[in-house]
Amino acid sequence: MSSQETKMSTKVVLSCSNGNSLIGAHDLTCLPSGNWSAPMPVCESVRACAYPGTVISGSISSVKFYYQIGETVEFNCDEGKRLVGASKIRCLKTAKWSSAMPSCS
Repeated sequence: MSSQETKMSTKVVLSCSNGNSLIGAHDLTCLPSGNWSAPMPVCESVRACAYPGTVISGSISSVKFYYQIGETVEFNCDEGKRLVGASKIRCLKTAKWSSAMPSCS
């Protein structure tokens, strides 16, 4: 909101531009005290990790298009195969995986 004057009881509905998520109240009302009915919300970019890929001769614990920050997936190899690389990878705050996808040999 700008510093323009707002009349008492004015209600505003806030939103964020594409790729961002509103954190806080969506609707605010100007109170008789001159304050808003809730703290001013903020817009944050939505980050997530993309599906890391398919392990040939193996499997992944959870198959989704996107994974939330902090989410972990686990890889396993088919019987008789050996996992090369990390068995678990985590979606980091940078929206990148903590390690390269492993392979089965």
